[in-house]
Amino acid sequence: MNMKHIKLFENFSEEEKPTSITIELTDEFKDDMKKSSETTSGNKGYANGFTLPELWNYGDRYNLVKVGTIPYDVKRDLQIDFWASYRPKEDEIYVNQSNFTAKDLENSMLKGDSTAYISDFNRPSTAGIVSKLEPGYYCKFKNGFKVGEVDHRNFFKIVAVK
Repeated sequence: MNMKHIKLFENFSEEEKPTSITIELTDEFKDDMKKSSETTSGNKGYANGFTLPELWNYGDRYNLVKVGTIPYDVKRDLQIDFWASYRPKEDEIYVNQSNFTAKDLENSMLKGDSTAYISDFNRPSTAGIVSKLEPGYYCKFKNGFKVGEVDHRNFFKIVAVK
């Protein structure tokens, strides 16, 4: 009997990445959001201070959680929101920016798309904002996603992993 044996990778252990992480926004991030008033018509940005954002990633599916906002600026006709997502393969959190004009907000409400503009930090959703996302910045965790770790910008601290 001719049986072929395939030896699988024994003792091969790639570091397991959590499917979700819960983060805390640091004082550094909150201060950075407040400084945004220097680049707008005086509207101070603010960070999510109500809940601890949970970011999850299941391969090709992940959520975006709003972590900061620069309130609507009448002179520039612009509202800027900041959205965090979890990138386990890169050991980072990526922050995108979305920009909405009054017309964008009005159109989304007329279409009944209440998630296109989310003022409630407790509802992580990507509906309606994906087409408005602009490149942002990454926050790298050099020691991986472990409770207590803070990224290289000192913006996010990991408080729980699953």
